[in-house]
Amino acid sequence: MQDKYFRIYMQREVDDAEVIDTIASFGMYVSESPFKPCADVKEPTKRSWNDEHGDDEYIGPDGLYMASYENKVKFLFKGDAFGANEKCKAFIEYLRGGMMKMYCEFNRIGRQHVRLKSIDPNLYRDPDNDDILTMSVTFKFNDPTTDIKPLMKDSNGKPTKLG
Repeated sequence: MQDKYFRIYMQREVDDAEVIDTIASFGMYVSESPFKPCADVKEPTKRSWNDEHGDDEYIGPDGLYMASYENKVKFLFKGDAFGANEKCKAFIEYLRGGMMKMYCEFNRIGRQHVRLKSIDPNLYRDPDNDDILTMSVTFKFNDPTTDIKPLMKDSNGKPTKLG
């Protein structure tokens, strides 16, 4: 299963937070992650005068600002029968923990100030064989411009810090 899917690294935005690998920590493989390199532009400050054509728009010295955006990531879990219960619970608890940094191994795009928006899980269970869980997770990306990458790696090549 590992050859067809990939992982996302996550790190909570608190001091000394551990970098989490979605596969190693929760058995959650990423099957779809259409990470966006950018999103919509925020509307500039403007005034509309009834006795003039058009709008007066102010664009500051830093130019136009980018809007936050949402992105849906599809995770898969395949394991022993009833194995999805604890893994799914632990994964959701981690995602509920607050703001985090994320780095997608496949797209090589990372962002900070990311939070959980919604979860849509579907569990297919064969009690005699195994569990297959598909979970679509929508994240809200509050900082659409800061690029996050693995900064430090351990001896096995696993990221130990995102920044």
